[in-house]
Amino acid sequence: YIKRGRLADPAKDNEAVINENFAQAHGFNLGDRFAAIITHNADIAGMADRVIHLSNGRITEVKVNTVKKSPGELQW
Repeated sequence: YIKRGRLADPAKDNEAVINENFAQAHGFNLGDRFAAIITHNADIAGMADRVIHLSNGRITEVKVNTVKKSPGELQW
């Protein structure tokens, strides 16, 4: 989210802008780094720390994985 500084640089694939409420709810701070995988393959979610389900552009569920799968356990 932007409190100060500049927008994400469209020439860089490692920058993003996120909603401030989302950042606060999930413990993100300015300068934090995270990876996001957006997919329809629900099995991949088993590797994630946190899974956020969306429907019609809105968050419908947030799930924290306490036991994560290794890539070898997934159905590709």
